[in-house]
Amino acid sequence: MDNLPLDTDYCVLDSTYRLPYSSRPDLADSSVLLKSNTQTSTSGYFTFNINNRAFIASYTQVFLQPYYKLPYWTVILLKPKSDVFAPLAEFKISFPAIIILTLMVVLWLSIQTIRKSLVPIGALKEGALRVAARDFSQPVQVASHDEFKDLALVFNEMADALDHKFRTLSAKAKIDRVVASTFDTDEIIRTTVTRIADCVDCQIYGISLIQSNGSEKNQTFYSFQSDCPRILTETITLRPHEREVLAAYPKYMIIETNDPRPHYLPKNTQLQLPNLLILPVWVKNNLAAILWLAGSKAEQFTTEDITLARQLADQVAVALSNSHLIAELQEMNWGALQALARAVDAKSAWTAGHSERVAQLALKMGKVLHLGSDALEELQRAAFLHDIGKIGVPVAVLDKPSKLDDEEFRLIKCHPDLGVKIIEPIHAFRSITPMIAQHHERFDGKGYPAGLAGEEIHQGARILAVADVYDAISSDRPYRKGMLIEEVLVLIQSEAGRQFDPLMVEALLKIIAKDQQRAA
Repeated sequence: MDNLPLDTDYCVLDSTYRLPYSSRPDLADSSVLLKSNTQTSTSGYFTFNINNRAFIASYTQVFLQPYYKLPYWTVILLKPKSDVFAPLAEFKISFPAIIILTLMVVLWLSIQTIRKSLVPIGALKEGALRVAARDFSQPVQVASHDEFKDLALVFNEMADALDHKFRTLSAKAKIDRVVASTFDTDEIIRTTVTRIADCVDCQIYGISLIQSNGSEKNQTFYSFQSDCPRILTETITLRPHEREVLAAYPKYMIIETNDPRPHYLPKNTQLQLPNLLILPVWVKNNLAAILWLAGSKAEQFTTEDITLARQLADQVAVALSNSHLIAELQEMNWGALQALARAVDAKSAWTAGHSERVAQLALKMGKVLHLGSDALEELQRAAFLHDIGKIGVPVAVLDKPSKLDDEEFRLIKCHPDLGVKIIEPIHAFRSITPMIAQHHERFDGKGYPAGLAGEEIHQGARILAVADVYDAISSDRPYRKGMLIEEVLVLIQSEAGRQFDPLMVEALLKIIAKDQQRAA
C-alpha cells in the first residue's frame, strides 16, 4: 500500500462485510454503506459522505479461495472528492492562460513565418516592377536560405537576360534608324561601333573600313568597353593574303592568341587578348569592311555572340550598300547635270565650258558667303543648268557677231523662263527654278524677265548673275575678245548696287584676290 497516491485511504471488507482493516477509524460506522455500494458488482466506484465530507471510493473484489480457503474480500480505496477534482479546478483556472499563451505563440510563429515569406515576395515584386520599367540596375537581394533565394537567383538571371535582349534590340534599332536616316558612311560606322558592346560582351571592338579602290591604306574605328566609350581611329593596311583569308571565311573566323595578328587591326598593344572574332562585311561580293571584337577569355564568344555579331555585320553591309548606291546615284546625277550643261554649251563653240566655269565660281562665292551644304549643292545644280533655256534659242542668234535686233533680243530674254519650263517636270529640281528664272535680274530692278530688285531676287540668282557676267566678259565671243581680269573687275565693281548685289561683288573680289596670291 506504500505505492498509493498521497492522501488516499483504504479499507478491506470481508465476505460478511465487516472491516478487518481500515486506514481511517471513522469508517467503522460506514460498513453498511460500503456493503450496499459494493454488492452490485465485483468492481466499480461510488461516492459517499463521511462526517459531511464527500469521498470517492473505488473497489474491487479479491478472490482468496484458491490460496487461503477464504471467501472473497473487497478492497476499497478512498479519496476526498475535493482532492480528486483539485487538479481539474486548477486546470480550469490555468486553461484560459494556457490557451491565450498558446494562441500568442502560434500568432508569433505565424507572423514570423508570414514575414519570412512576405519579405522575399516583396523584394521579388519590387524587382518585377523595376524590370517592367526596364530598370535592370538593381538585382533582387534575398537573405533567406530557402526556395525564395533560389527563386531570386533565377529572377536575376532572367533580368540580366532581358537587359541584354533590350540593349541588343535598342542597339540594333539605333543602327536601323541611322541606316534609314543617313547615308554618311562615317556616321554609320561610328554609330555601329558605339553600339557593339550593347550586343556582345567584349573588351575591345571596332570596324575597319576598306577602300573600294583597292588601296592598302584604310581606316579602322575602334573603342574600349567603358561607361563613356570614345571612338578612336587609326590608319591600317590590308594585305593581299589577308583578303584571301577573309574570302575563305566569309561569315566569321576566330583568331587565337598565338596566331599572327592581322594588319587591319589597330597596333594598340592592349589588343593582345585570348581571342578575336573577325566578321567580314561584303557589299556586292566586295569586301567593304571588317567587324572585329576582342574578348577577355578564351570561351568568350558563344554561338549567340557570333550570331548577334553577324547580324550587326549584315546591318553594316546594308548601310554601306545604301551609302554606295546613293553615292553612285549622286555621281550619276552630277554627271547628268554636267552632260546637260555641256550639251547647252556645245550649241555654240563660243560658250564651251561656260556653265561648268560658272558653277565652279558660284560654288566658291557661296563658300565665302558661308552658305550651308544644302544651299551650296542647290547653287551648283542651278549653275550647271542656268542657261539650259538657250536650247530653244537659234544658234544664229547666239553666235551673231553684230548687235541683236528687238526680236532677237526678245528670244534671248525668253531663255530663263524656257529653262524653268524644261526642268519643271523634275521634282528634285524645283528648288533651283528661282535661281534659273532670276539669274538675269538686276539689283536695281531693270533686269529680265520679271524686273525684280534687291532682295526680291533669290540669293543664289544674285550669285549666279555675278559669276555669269564675269565668265562671259572674260571669255572670247563672236562679237568681241575677252577682257582682261583687271578690266572685268573694274566693270563689275562699277555695277555694284546697280546690276549686281554689292555683297556678291565683294565675295567675287575676295576669291580673285586669293587666286592671284596663289598664282604669285
